[in-house]
Amino acid sequence: MKRRFKRISKKIGKYKSQLESHVAKVLGKRAKYESETISYVLPKRYIPDFVITKQDGQKIYIEVKGWFRFEDQQKMKAVRFSNPSLDIRMYFPNDGKVQGSKMKNSQWCQKYSFSYSIGKIPVKEWMT
Repeated sequence: MKRRFKRISKKIGKYKSQLESHVAKVLGKRAKYESETISYVLPKRYIPDFVITKQDGQKIYIEVKGWFRFEDQQKMKAVRFSNPSLDIRMYFPNDGKVQGSKMKNSQWCQKYSFSYSIGKIPVKEWMT
């Protein structure tokens, strides 16, 4: 049996593949290509590295990262988005660059509204 579309991954104009280009021709001008964005959330669970219950009963969640991989960045952004009221703090032994970016760990935390500590864990401040 012959394949009708030899290379599905080959980009054709604004379309990502020959197959999408073909479907666009069949659907005609009324069909708009990639014109809308739809958000979705995957059901996942996050297990923080440490949990501190402060004297007032509030909880602090601490995530420890030696190397801040891209997958972890995505996970932490999703956790923040789904749980904006949680006090999640990041600890890094140094202020290295996050994977896939020119940003440093501290810049990433500031951009995505995470409290953080670099090099030293502020035990007294975080415990009280």
